[in-house]
Amino acid sequence: MTTACSSAPESAEKGAPITLKVGSQPTISSGNLYVAMAKGYFADEGITIEIVEGMSTDAQTLVATKQLDAYFGSLAASYFNGVANGLDVTLAGEIGQIAEDKRPNIELLVRKDGPIKTVADLRGKKISIPSGPDSSTGWMVDLLLRQAGLSLNDVEVLKLGPSDGVAALLNDSVAATISYYPLLVSLLEKGDIVALDGMSEAYSNSANAFSIGPSLTIDNRDAGVRFLRALYRAVDDLKGDYLQDPEISKIISDATQIPIETVRKSPSPAYHKNLPLNAKSLNALQDFFRSRGVLKYPTNLSIEELSDQALMDEAAKSLTH
Repeated sequence: MTTACSSAPESAEKGAPITLKVGSQPTISSGNLYVAMAKGYFADEGITIEIVEGMSTDAQTLVATKQLDAYFGSLAASYFNGVANGLDVTLAGEIGQIAEDKRPNIELLVRKDGPIKTVADLRGKKISIPSGPDSSTGWMVDLLLRQAGLSLNDVEVLKLGPSDGVAALLNDSVAATISYYPLLVSLLEKGDIVALDGMSEAYSNSANAFSIGPSLTIDNRDAGVRFLRALYRAVDDLKGDYLQDPEISKIISDATQIPIETVRKSPSPAYHKNLPLNAKSLNALQDFFRSRGVLKYPTNLSIEELSDQALMDEAAKSLTH
């Protein structure tokens, strides 16, 4: 693969060696993190990454208390409430957005032979969302339901992990469940589960972002700049349908423990230069949480209050192109 620009930082010297703990689920949406690790972009910065899996949306508290340095995952109402109450965690960039071919990275699944044929059929039914209703994934499901004149208020939401949600669907404990690529590939290929139409439109509003804490914004801002710079370099390797590239698909396969053939059938989440945050979507996400009565502060937090733009700008300016 030919990259547009993955040049090293202007300084030839590595920063002081440091190991960073990063909470992340093994999904393609964290692809630039895995690529930066595998291709040595973090090593170029003197950074060793230790991935901590199995994190929930409450992982933001671990970031604030320096038990984690960064977190890649779904944003929850608890995060926004925490920031409004002084939680020292800042958003630092987007994670993978909807693919260029408009295939979403998540789908709402139902049984092919079951009674649910359209989104409208979900009224009064149980559905499973891994991160729960008051999360950015919950917002995606709400947007999908609204296409049929429904909302999350019209269904009963259970918080089950992806595997447990699928099991619940197959034994009729729920009528629908959210799952993610690349796991979706094998689920859909079996033929007994199908995805409801409409998630592409809902997912195009995604507000997912990764966050960093005081260990990188206050204690060691230089390490924060280096961390972001490595991620920015990886973006240049993730253009178009990059999962068809043998090197990239192997990196993602190794990171997620999903066969390469399955990875290549997944959508390639889009990454934009310097991973800009979407202020409009973050505001809309807060509006959704506020409509559910789960925000404990009076007015939405601005993009300036949610992010450290100065740190992001410094990382971007220190790259040569």
